[in-house]
Amino acid sequence: AMTIPTLVTNYQKNMYLNRFKKSYAMVLNGFRNYLAASYCSTNECSKIADYLLEAVNNAKYDNIDDVFDTAFKGSKICKGENEIENCVSKTYEGFNGSELSIGVTNPYGVMFADGSAFTVANGVAGVMLVVLDTNGAQKPNKLGYDAFVFVMDMSDEKIKNIPVIFPYGTSAAGIPGLEVWKDSAALCGNPGEKIQVSDDASGWGCAARIIEEGYKITYY
Repeated sequence: AMTIPTLVTNYQKNMYLNRFKKSYAMVLNGFRNYLAASYCSTNECSKIADYLLEAVNNAKYDNIDDVFDTAFKGSKICKGENEIENCVSKTYEGFNGSELSIGVTNPYGVMFADGSAFTVANGVAGVMLVVLDTNGAQKPNKLGYDAFVFVMDMSDEKIKNIPVIFPYGTSAAGIPGLEVWKDSAALCGNPGEKIQVSDDASGWGCAARIIEEGYKITYY
């Protein structure tokens, strides 16, 4: 028979997994629908392409507002340092105790109707590093539990072959310079095994691992 702690852990794991699946599908479909509605096949006609520029370089947010007002109706928008924590946490903890901080100059967070949230954390390897938080600013704010790292690639090739948003650490993204989780235990442990202390895992690759292992959480 399973012990009470095991039952609790399994319940929490299923809760986090279900939230992840729901939030990921919603975000993916939202961006797909936006691009489809815009009849957009290149980054030159897509306002999503201005997301990083606006989030990092200025606080006008005109194009970002259009994207989220159109694709995710009923969402709550949190703009700038004074509002961002109403949608998401400013820092997320990794399995190894490391921190992922929202490092853009002018943060822009979106809280969806179901309480999940989305924000640009930074730029990396020429793409946007984004966090999908399945329960908004509520705790635990821990990577691989309620928070997951994705990349948005706004190159023409990726927009023509939507989804444009990829789990960090997936080989499907095809972004030079980004590690693949299966090749680096530091992203989310080794395939089919629970994360070990010796893996020194950040949790950045856990969204990719969940999806590629058949929508299962096997790393804890």
